[in-house]
This record gives sequence, structure tokens and C-alpha cells, in this order.
Amino acid sequence: MRTVIIGVGNPERGDDGVGIRVAEMVRALNLPGIVLIDAQTVPENCLGPVIEARPDRILFVDACRFSGEPGEFRLFDRSEFDRLEVTGFSTHTPPLNLIAELLAAETGAEVYLLGINPSDNRTGTELSPAVRQALPEIVSFITTWTGGV
Repeated sequence: MRTVIIGVGNPERGDDGVGIRVAEMVRALNLPGIVLIDAQTVPENCLGPVIEARPDRILFVDACRFSGEPGEFRLFDRSEFDRLEVTGFSTHTPPLNLIAELLAAETGAEVYLLGINPSDNRTGTELSPAVRQALPEIVSFITTWTGGV
């Protein structure tokens, strides 16, 4: 099964950069069948490479506010994206739910979001201790979810 993982976020804004950091960590594992894309704050720019990869599954990794503790993460399917957008889970334009719909239509892939609850998204900050501490568990989850281990 081919999976595209798209790291989304701004590494200059604390926990908003967690998607990028997770993608870097997963890339270092060289997992088979995984295509990694560092989308930064413009996930719409990755449409062509994702479509060309012909994935079975697409996983966005991004900071996402939901009821939970900082560093907590949850896997959301495409049907949950609209609800998350309403609660302000993303500052990306266009919003991820529209990008997910387009990619699902173009590729036939299942689309998911691994949302990581942020603590601090201030400009000029590093990942918060809670999010940094969660990184190994997040990477382990992705490795298992993709069949890498």
C-alpha cells in the first residue's frame, strides 16, 4: 500500500511546525511505500506530486486544536475535516478539507489528518515541551499505521 504523508505547518511558529518535524523524523526511517512531502504552509502546492505518487492513502500531519491535552494526537478521517475547520483547526488557505476533497477525487485515495494538539503557536518559538515529548509516540503511531513495523 502506497501512502503519501504531507507535513503541514510553519516551523517558525512553535507547535504549528509539528507536522514538518514529524515528516522529517519519518523520512529518516526510510519506510518502504511511503512518500513524504514537506508542504510547510502551502499544502495546495503539493497537489501535483501527490497525484503523481498514485497513493492508496494520504495522511496530512498538522497542528490541530481539539478537546485534549497539548501533545495529544488523533487520527481524523475526511468526514471529520469540516467539523474541525469550523473549530479553527487550520490557518491554511485554502483549508485542508478542500485540498483533501480534491485529492480524494483525483486519486481515489483515503484521506486522513493526524492532528496534534498544540500548546504554543507564537511566532519565534520552538516546539513546546508537551509536543516535543509526544514526537516519538507520534512517529511510532505513523510507522505502525503505515505498516512500517
